[in-house]
Amino acid sequence: MLSIGTLAKKAGLASSAIRYYEKAGLLPRAERRNGQRVYDADDLLRISLIVKARKLGWSIGELRRAGALAMPAFATPALAKNELARKRAALKLERDHIDARLSAIDGLKDCACASLDACGHLRA
Repeated sequence: MLSIGTLAKKAGLASSAIRYYEKAGLLPRAERRNGQRVYDADDLLRISLIVKARKLGWSIGELRRAGALAMPAFATPALAKNELARKRAALKLERDHIDARLSAIDGLKDCACASLDACGHLRA
């Protein structure tokens, strides 16, 4: 059994992050011994998964919907691949939107129009 401080140190997080993940529903309510939270290796695995997923762009809400509490979205290779494919598609769409905005900015920076009213780039 691990104390919250030990778990946080092993996960590279602050103890407050562990409490936040519990409050957000990403971790099950920790068992209490003598009024102190105690954790096990499964909790460390869940936290490692949460940290990795957050670095890859998953929001707290997405993790909650994906079932990080019980980790069903990642429990089997097929489910994990499905969730990864869904997130990849969402990130690609986001990238496409960013690329379109960057192209628009590039068009504006080379604009030689006499005024903003006459600029064809701004009308599109």
